[in-house]
Amino acid sequence: MTTSNRSSRRKVSVVGAGSVGTAIAYACLERGSADALARHDTHSAKVRAEVLDLWDCEYLLSSISDI
Repeated sequence: MTTSNRSSRRKVSVVGAGSVGTAIAYACLERGSADALARHDTHSAKVRAEVLDLWDCEYLLSSISDI
């Protein structure tokens, strides 16, 4: 990826795997508002489970390339 392509990518980082963070992540996926989505929380197992859920529905909703 070239420098110019890297700067044009839209990345969203969501801190927190609670209900608000989950709603934001799903909304970003549904609306296609990011090229990459990062999830962060102190409970890594919960974040991993939610990322797996996002992967399951990604092909139905949008085209986020990295979750």
